[in-house]
Amino acid sequence: MAMSALPSMIADARLLVDREGRLQASNARAAALLDLQENALGVPLVDLIPGSERAPLLSWWASEDASITLNLDTGSVHVSREIQPSGFWELTLKEITDSLTRSGAKEPVSTSEISDSLASGALPLWITTVLAADTRPEVFALVKSLGPVLGAPGGCLFLLDGSKLVPSAEWGGVVAARDHELSVSDSWSLRMGGSIDSRTLPSGVSSRHVVTAHDEFTFCTPIAAQGQVLGVLTTRYRMNPGIDSESEAAQRAIAAVLAQVLVRISE
Repeated sequence: MAMSALPSMIADARLLVDREGRLQASNARAAALLDLQENALGVPLVDLIPGSERAPLLSWWASEDASITLNLDTGSVHVSREIQPSGFWELTLKEITDSLTRSGAKEPVSTSEISDSLASGALPLWITTVLAADTRPEVFALVKSLGPVLGAPGGCLFLLDGSKLVPSAEWGGVVAARDHELSVSDSWSLRMGGSIDSRTLPSGVSSRHVVTAHDEFTFCTPIAAQGQVLGVLTTRYRMNPGIDSESEAAQRAIAAVLAQVLVRISE
């Protein structure tokens, strides 16, 4: 079956992508630019670009940014997006030449350290699946499956309910003292507004919303979107072998995706 195409007379390279990030249509210029094959329809866009660019594309897709610059095999490409009445996203791709200024383009973050984990397929598949979720129970069930994706033996998604942190999806048993309410002040990640490795906290300071043994530590990442804090994703690791940079970056990407989905299903 031939790849369905948007009108080929459109000057710019254009793609049509559904809300889960799967390719639905392409015009000839976009197909040539990305070297798309006829069997590319229905494939997540993240799987159709070089591995080193998958992480910035995933982070961008989960963000509210209107555009991104990707370094493809054929050169740098500026990608912008616009939501259509159908609910699909129309992506416009424009090649950047050396003679053009890049001052208005957002440079992609360095992702060489996490390209291997993305190439494994587990994280892109998880993200594609959670982006399709329509209810909180679906999201919570997917969070409970994050252990193998992150390589974390324990973890929990805490959501804010007023000033309280509510454990909403857990694996491996990480929630501390369930007989009292947990608050924002119990999470240093939320108090500091960024990811926190408990090993970097001063001696005697801990995140009281989780429990660890003497040979364990936690890595916590805020869940936030549209200027609103929604909760925190906490993972627990053993000191040896610890957490690698790939898992740290993956957790940040997962937190961004969870924020996007939770905002959407609460609207």
